[in-house]
Amino acid sequence: MRKITLILLALLFTVFAKAQNKTINERINAGDFSTAFQMILDTYGADTLNKDYFYSLYAYYNAEKNPKQDSLFAFVNASRYNKLASAAERISFSQDYAQSLLLKVYRGKDVSMLNLYVASSEDYPSFNKEAKRIRDQIAYDQAQQENTLEAYQHFVDSYPDAMQAEEASQMLNQMLIEQLIQEENIDKLYAYAMRTSSEKYKQQAMKEVDRLSFNQALKLNTLEAYNAYIKEFPEGDYIIMAKSKRDAAQYDKYVSDGSLNDMMYYLRSIKPTDKNFDKVLDKLKLRTLKHYSLQAMIFIDSLSHDKDYLDRFAKRYISDYSLQSIERLLKAFPDLKTEAYIQQTQLKAKTLDDLLKAKELTMNDYKKNKSLFNQLNADKTAKVFARFYEFNASQPKAKQVEFALSSDVNYRNFVFAKNYELDLVLTDGDFDRRTSPSVDLSSLGFQVNTNDLVKVNDSLIIFSAVSQEGYDYYENSSNADIYYSVFAEGKWQEPELFPASINTRFNETHPVLSADLKTLWFSSDRGLNFGKQDIYVAYRTNADDWNAWSKPMLLGEDFNTQDDDFVLHVDDKTLVLSQDVNMLKDNNIYLEKRADLQFVTGRLSAADNSYSSCKINVLNSKDLSLINIIQPNEKGFFAFLQPKEDYILSCQRTGYYAPLSKDSIIQMYYIEDMVSKQVLLTLPTVFDSKNPLSFTPEGQKELNSLASVFKSSPYILNIEVHALKGYKKMDATQLSTQQASLIKDYLVKKGMLEESVITTGLGQEKLVQGWENTPCLDISLINK
Repeated sequence: MRKITLILLALLFTVFAKAQNKTINERINAGDFSTAFQMILDTYGADTLNKDYFYSLYAYYNAEKNPKQDSLFAFVNASRYNKLASAAERISFSQDYAQSLLLKVYRGKDVSMLNLYVASSEDYPSFNKEAKRIRDQIAYDQAQQENTLEAYQHFVDSYPDAMQAEEASQMLNQMLIEQLIQEENIDKLYAYAMRTSSEKYKQQAMKEVDRLSFNQALKLNTLEAYNAYIKEFPEGDYIIMAKSKRDAAQYDKYVSDGSLNDMMYYLRSIKPTDKNFDKVLDKLKLRTLKHYSLQAMIFIDSLSHDKDYLDRFAKRYISDYSLQSIERLLKAFPDLKTEAYIQQTQLKAKTLDDLLKAKELTMNDYKKNKSLFNQLNADKTAKVFARFYEFNASQPKAKQVEFALSSDVNYRNFVFAKNYELDLVLTDGDFDRRTSPSVDLSSLGFQVNTNDLVKVNDSLIIFSAVSQEGYDYYENSSNADIYYSVFAEGKWQEPELFPASINTRFNETHPVLSADLKTLWFSSDRGLNFGKQDIYVAYRTNADDWNAWSKPMLLGEDFNTQDDDFVLHVDDKTLVLSQDVNMLKDNNIYLEKRADLQFVTGRLSAADNSYSSCKINVLNSKDLSLINIIQPNEKGFFAFLQPKEDYILSCQRTGYYAPLSKDSIIQMYYIEDMVSKQVLLTLPTVFDSKNPLSFTPEGQKELNSLASVFKSSPYILNIEVHALKGYKKMDATQLSTQQASLIKDYLVKKGMLEESVITTGLGQEKLVQGWENTPCLDISLINK
């Protein structure tokens, strides 16, 4: 029923449409064009498949008297009508009409009109082809005039078969790639390269992606960035440079910071023929010796069987005279068992164990084992000596025994610590215990005890932990070292070891750092202590330089006992200590109104920047007695507690001469440089101001130093003496001549050959600039 209804409605509409069409034609014929056009719209609406609709429009635009008469629109609608009408009903146009219409459209230069003609002239192939050619040319001319990405893209999309399509596509690609290059957007350039059909521009885009990717890697300058580039562009233009940068970044990441594990990883990842292999291996060897790392030694031996180096390491590794260390070494290198130095050290280690078990140590024990008692660089030898020292200090007759330790840094530091008193007063306090911040370092491979971590500020923590990067690490060992970590990029960075001047192969624990980042307090069981773990302090002048730390100093009996001693807290008013490893509140000691630790800081300067064997004597200015002996760190930096007496500094080293110094800078002059560079040293006079023919104590010490350094020198020591005024009946020149004679006699008496010393008195002549008002000596060396 519904189908019949629809059919009837269609028939009714057809009858209605034909009736309307008749009326529309009547309106057109009557010249009522506006009414006719409105009737077309009202009758057909959007019914573009009705042939009568197109016929009516054809009739409307073809009417001669119609003000809107348009032959093209008539032609277009006739074409649309013909496609729906039967062959008998088709409207035909002559060739001349189609040609004249094409000429008219061409003159209009309107691409949209040409498109209409092209769509309607399929029955006239020659004119249709010509219309397309004209349309394509005009459209391309317009695109060239606009000269924009959008214009060329529209042309290519609209006229893909046009003769100009390839040229337009090239222009489009050129403009597009120039824009993308200017934007420097790698993702867009890569996407363009993947979709373009032009091999030329694909290569250009990928070349730019290659360049930008390498520049990005350069900016990041990380191993990961260079590896990513190399993986993505194995044949890239910058592959050689990228590999070079990768190697440098790999070196920086795994070698420059001196990490043992990183250096071993680096050596595993490169070939022995690599240019850096030997260089890194040598650096690993040095660090292995310093860290007493048995694991690194095993790795090094797997790369090169260097017996000399193994012996060097082994001697250092067992220098603590520990039977346990010897057992570990022989387990790793059983072939060393027959070495004489191993067997000798085993005997000494057993002897030390026996001495430590003895109830008391007598003079006979000391005489029998004098060499062991005097080797204070090892924990066990220091403990044996400490027991002997304390026992004999209480024996009246034994006080006169002279130990051969006057130049040992550990011994002098121990004696200095015993004699140095601070103004400390016991007080009440309420400091419960060290509170550890909520910092999780487990992801970085560090397990830190609560009491061993301190948050110095929001961007710095210090802590004590056992790690493979530490000193004398061994599986299941308990040796702890001190680390620091900075907070950056939203996380705590990889912890770094405090330098070797702070850490040793023994335990360093419970660090406390002052707010100005210059004073470090910590506990250690190293060397010559008062008890088990004692409190040490180190200082630095530059809070931004982690290498500027001085050698740590043992603090005296104001701080340390025969038990474990730890610093819990330090501020401007109070110092809190604990003598219990569990840090119970009942064991806390509060010291108030203390005198601040006053440090003297300085720098030793030498030509070769090597300071490991240097020692600096702190001398009493009046009697030249030895107050203390200190060592600079690897960078030449040193610090020591301010003595109560006036002091001068003396430093001696084979092949160098260092004048006495009252300043914090000690300059060491390389003797060979003094000759080759004709160095002239000017020193203050060595004579007393009131009695200018007598040496001052400091002057006598300076002359002793000159004699000691230059008596075996192959050069002539030339000294020119200056005096500013006379003395008694002598004028300045006569006085300086007499002083020169006294200096020569003194140096010869101290062992120098007479022909190796030339002294001249010049009075006020030839004074060096800056010394015009000071009596002085000018010192130089002359080839024999």
